[in-house]
Amino acid sequence: MTAGFTILFFSIHSQTTIVVWDFEDQTTQPAEGDGVMELVGGVVEASTAYPQGTGGSGSYAYGTTGYPPQGTHSGTAGIQFTLSTLGFEDIHAGFAVRGSNTASKWAEFQYSIDQGTTWVTVQDNEGLFNNGWQGTYEILLPEETAQQEVLQFRIVTIFEPGTEEYQPIGSGNYGTSGTLRIDDVIFFSQEPTGNSDFTLNSIQIFPNPVTDLLFFSSNPIYELLVTVFDILGNTVIPEQQVFESLDVSNLKKGIYLIKFTSDNQTSVRKFVK
Repeated sequence: MTAGFTILFFSIHSQTTIVVWDFEDQTTQPAEGDGVMELVGGVVEASTAYPQGTGGSGSYAYGTTGYPPQGTHSGTAGIQFTLSTLGFEDIHAGFAVRGSNTASKWAEFQYSIDQGTTWVTVQDNEGLFNNGWQGTYEILLPEETAQQEVLQFRIVTIFEPGTEEYQPIGSGNYGTSGTLRIDDVIFFSQEPTGNSDFTLNSIQIFPNPVTDLLFFSSNPIYELLVTVFDILGNTVIPEQQVFESLDVSNLKKGIYLIKFTSDNQTSVRKFVK
């Protein structure tokens, strides 16, 4: 099973929540399930600990600051979650992140199954953190994260790839006082459906954000008709038949909608280029 991330949740059969942090009660305790959230690598709670969340006015996220000085400790500082996945397969992690202009735009998603002795990188975020909510990242974790008495997952800032420096979200300088806020954290188990239960809602798209090829996965795999629109509703890739992937390398950076059609069913997903 390969790992990847999308930037929007969608309905899937047989989804079971393991643990949720939504911060609406202005606490770092889970809103549902059991788990522990902590700050690592010198990161501390921001002066505004519970800033506005993804739901706008009246909703809450969790704010962090105190990230490493420029040129130091890449891949070690951020937000960490600990939970048990005993009894669960196909583990997913979901969350939303936004930052201030002086915070790092690059981050990495890591997990450990040996209580932090070894950290494995799932993927970086392709430098897509910015100063607005972009949607919810969904990470499909490797198979070995299932059935673990202790699973740890963390989001840590990293140097811009190929450099020894943090790249800020804004046009100015990176700074340790930059803030990252997190919201809508969920870990859940998702199992594939059988052939008789196939619907377009069972299709997953990845990676998201995407650079060149947008892949599709379903159980079973079907040929599909797809059409891509920009956020204004203009067709940017006319309807065509695809099997497992679509080349979107010619699209400009932005947010797009992809419509799937098969056997009189229609479903729409959002992706970022």
